[in-house]
Amino acid sequence: PFDAYIVVSFINATLVLSIGETVEEVTDSGFLGTTPTLSCSQLGDDSLLQVCI
Repeated sequence: PFDAYIVVSFINATLVLSIGETVEEVTDSGFLGTTPTLSCSQLGDDSLLQVCI
């Protein structure tokens, strides 16, 4: 299995990037993009967990 996303956290935002033949910003990831992310993890096959401040 390969990773499909890169999650980048900034002081006031979170950016989710899709990894494929190119790296592209994901706008419909379900992550809160207006807050920093402390941690994130995959839960099972179809769920992601984001821990925010």
